[in-house]
Amino acid sequence: MDEKTRAIAAPFAAAALVGALGTCGVSTAMAQEVDAVPEAGATVAAVEVAGEAEPADATTVDDAANEATSKEDSSRGNEGQVSEADTDTSADADVNSDADADASEGSAGADADSVANAAVDGQATGNVSEVVPASKGTEEISLIANNESPVAEPKVVSLPSVGWTGDAYWDGSVDESGAAKIYTGYVVDSHDSRGLQRYWIQNGYLFRNGLFDSLDGNFGYALKDGCVLRGVYTDDEGNIYLADNDGKLAGGQNGGWVVSSAYGQGLQRYWIDPDTHAAKEGFSSDGWAHYTTQGGYVLRGQSQTSDGVKRSANNDGLLSESGWLVTSAYGQGLQRYWLEDYKVATDELVHVREGVWTYARPEGYVVRGAYSAGGQVYLADNDGKLAGGESGGWVVSASYGQGFQRYWIDSDSHAAIEGYSEDGYAHYTTSNGYVLRGTGSFSDGRRYADNDGRLKESGWLVTSALGQGLQRYWFVDYKVASEGVYQTGASSWTYATAAGYVLRGSLPKGGLVYLADNDGLLAGGAKGGWVVSGNYGQGLQRYWIDAEKHAAVEGFSTDGWAHYTTSAGYVLRGGMATSNGLLLADNEGRLMEHYATSAGWFISGCMTSGAAQRYYLVEADGHLYAKTGLFSAELTAGAGAQQFYGKPNVGYVSRNERLVINGKTYASNNDGVLKVSLVRIYLDAGHGWNSSYDGAYDGGAEGCGYQEAQLTRELVQLIADIASQKYGLDVVTDNAVNYRQRNQDAYDKGCNYFVSIHFNSGGGTGSESYIHSLHAAPGSSQLQSIMHSKLIEGLGLRDRGKQEEQFAVCGGKVPATLLEICFIDNASDMETYQARKQYLAECLAAGLYEYSSTL
Repeated sequence: MDEKTRAIAAPFAAAALVGALGTCGVSTAMAQEVDAVPEAGATVAAVEVAGEAEPADATTVDDAANEATSKEDSSRGNEGQVSEADTDTSADADVNSDADADASEGSAGADADSVANAAVDGQATGNVSEVVPASKGTEEISLIANNESPVAEPKVVSLPSVGWTGDAYWDGSVDESGAAKIYTGYVVDSHDSRGLQRYWIQNGYLFRNGLFDSLDGNFGYALKDGCVLRGVYTDDEGNIYLADNDGKLAGGQNGGWVVSSAYGQGLQRYWIDPDTHAAKEGFSSDGWAHYTTQGGYVLRGQSQTSDGVKRSANNDGLLSESGWLVTSAYGQGLQRYWLEDYKVATDELVHVREGVWTYARPEGYVVRGAYSAGGQVYLADNDGKLAGGESGGWVVSASYGQGFQRYWIDSDSHAAIEGYSEDGYAHYTTSNGYVLRGTGSFSDGRRYADNDGRLKESGWLVTSALGQGLQRYWFVDYKVASEGVYQTGASSWTYATAAGYVLRGSLPKGGLVYLADNDGLLAGGAKGGWVVSGNYGQGLQRYWIDAEKHAAVEGFSTDGWAHYTTSAGYVLRGGMATSNGLLLADNEGRLMEHYATSAGWFISGCMTSGAAQRYYLVEADGHLYAKTGLFSAELTAGAGAQQFYGKPNVGYVSRNERLVINGKTYASNNDGVLKVSLVRIYLDAGHGWNSSYDGAYDGGAEGCGYQEAQLTRELVQLIADIASQKYGLDVVTDNAVNYRQRNQDAYDKGCNYFVSIHFNSGGGTGSESYIHSLHAAPGSSQLQSIMHSKLIEGLGLRDRGKQEEQFAVCGGKVPATLLEICFIDNASDMETYQARKQYLAECLAAGLYEYSSTL
């Protein structure tokens, strides 16, 4: 018997020992010393004798003693389950033969002592026919003394209850002596309310939580609740036990391969370990290379196992060790896999055979097409074979899902390596794996390659392939030049912009202005200096080019001569308004300070190339500026301040001109001194040209053979002549704009007030006047009152009163009134008008002068 079987069978030795004790005449004293009573509760029965014992035959006593000694020795050798018995029982026995054998006190110990004592004295008190083990029951079995006259009734031996008592179980079997047999074996019942279950009883007690030998060439497994396993169970150590409906574990005594559907998982194949009598999840080479799943059965087909590895096995569970596998079983569609060392290769380069490599992606299937990993691009055909074979190099193919392309394959990594390389020849591998052909933009710059992938190293390239229209590029170190200045020849430079193409035209950059012609060559060449050219997109201009910077430098400079370079790059010619005044330069770019030595009055034709003009110069930041706008200055020292007006665009002061400044009319003399002019009046002849919305001629009302526009024009001219000649008033009569803009036109022309002349219609009679009911400028009411009284005085017709209405000509910034002279369709009114129109004109002119005097 091997060690494992011996360990399982050890409890059965104790049962054998108890059986022996139950059928042999063992003294009570010996029974008390022997620790061989099973947990089932079987004990040695007490022997009681009534009355005095007759002397026993000496030979019989000796035989009984020898037999007891033999039994004691036998118990010592029983698998180490029984404690050592006291071998001096005979010698130590009480020699008195008058032991009290009172049946009422009849303990097992007393009866045993009597037997022993009788043997020592040689005076047998009775022959013991047999000793019967006691049970846990209450029934007693009588022992009958071997003599002619029995003196007492035999007592009954106790037996356990049949069936379950807690975890104890007795099937009701007894031995020849009537003692209970300790039960070992299966019990099938539903005593614990779990339904019909199978239990294993060992030495009379329910066996729990472990493996047991069912003594019929099979093993079983008891669960923690005592039920025998039927189906599949995994213990804490990962052992997977598989039992049929009878509780028999798969594999029997020897384990090995089992093909069965008895374990609730359909027809499956299992490998049973002969030592643990269980399957174990994971890879094993026992039997043959296989993988046991969590269910206990071995993998058949293709699947990802619980250790995260994809594997493949045939129908017998034999794992594929290496080679190709094409399957859709892994839930990734129909893919190609490479197996090595019994598992699918993952995220690695695989040498399939001489000259053939493949790359297994992290998902497990091999690359077909292009796959990028860490800057390397693996390229494989539909069979998973990597481009380039064993030695790599140039590959031109359409097999990798990207059309017909050119690739450089690294011989060590068996992949295309993204980026610049000089292997083969200077080329650039894109993120797709193929080399650049044409142009492309990358993290390290823009590049261009011919149809074979050869990169352009340096020089000019004119192309629209970079998506920026037709542009000119400069290449350095196989890349489009980054932003900056580059020398392109012995005395030529170019400027590469941030967009990549070279500058053509002008570009301000941090106080510098780069200027390049259509070929991208910067102005000034090697020496810089003055350049007069129309090649830089700004018309014919003059530039000063710094020889070191190859650019114009914005601001003041005395290089060449005193000049100012504008933000556009060319030097100032003419005037430029600043907060200090008007900065002036002649047509060659010479600043005023080139001619004038100090601030103050300066008379010169240097800036006009013609007649001399008068300038008033001020100094600021070391430079001279012409004063512009309305300002005060002394014409000569001590003469006192007078007003002047510097013209904003040219800088010299106004001379011999009439000016309207801030709504006031000025006149300048030959020295530029300003005087406030007489009041200027805007006389508006109603209707006529520009009075309608569409700019057509508007004749106005008609009646009695007259047209309003003609009458108003005639009367306005009469009034203007009298006002100008008699009163010296400045009168504007040019109605050049639409009537809606005439009040604003009066303001723009410096007029102090506005009077509009009209003729009424509609069959009425008399004269009336109007101002704007909402937007009348201050002074309009006073103007209306004066002109209305003069109107009534001049004609003497019915006074229709002073009115308010929203007439457009009356609303605005200039005080205004509208006069309705009389009714054009009333013959009497018109007869009076024609008779008195000259007088009327004089009255109205006098009214203009009267109002002017109030200003």
